[in-house]
Amino acid sequence: MWPGWESAGKIWVWSPGMGQMIKLPGYLRDHVGSFDAQAPACFVDTESGERRSAAVQDWSERYTDVGRFGRIMDVIRIAC
Repeated sequence: MWPGWESAGKIWVWSPGMGQMIKLPGYLRDHVGSFDAQAPACFVDTESGERRSAAVQDWSERYTDVGRFGRIMDVIRIAC
């Protein structure tokens, strides 16, 4: 995951072995600009309870565009 569009900024790498539920680092909370899933995951917005599944090879280069989930996600889980 990156804070900027098109993989810009400081990368943060998550893997399922990190735990069942992980809060995103502060610089990514409510600001995941892009991602490239290398493992299945569940993106979560804890405020609304909304969740989005990510499958292997899912990606987005502009995940903070209007209406996109990168603007509100703050947690990553192994499964939804």
